[in-house]
Amino acid sequence: MPGSQYFDRQDYVDRHGEAELLQLTDRDGDGLEDLGVLDRAVTDGEAEIDAYVGARYKLPLATAPELLKRIARDIVRYNLFDQRAPEEVRLRYTRAVKLLESIRTGETSLGLPPASTPDGGRVIGGEIQVSGPPRIFKRDAF
Repeated sequence: MPGSQYFDRQDYVDRHGEAELLQLTDRDGDGLEDLGVLDRAVTDGEAEIDAYVGARYKLPLATAPELLKRIARDIVRYNLFDQRAPEEVRLRYTRAVKLLESIRTGETSLGLPPASTPDGGRVIGGEIQVSGPPRIFKRDAF
């Protein structure tokens, strides 16, 4: 998919087969992949990933780590199955979301520098922390 940061169609086909992708994307029954269906699943999946990753890292990423590509594949597959997702697909999706949460909190690293704020603070665990010189005025010092 051109323009997709995390999802690679050929990787999906290599792992799950062209037949599965066709079955999940041929919504009009003409035997052809409906690209709009796949595009929506990818767009939704990447937005979900960015919501977690963006809390810790500056987006867009220069390059997508393999971990995010795997997560994207599992989320897109789940999105394509929609309400019909088998247990294995639901389980992989649940694991992907837990891993994203772990990335958001900093428990799992992507090996990239964390995002910084314009004033030089760093985003840590979804919170902005700013460092600076010690206080000059304090409440208990008059």
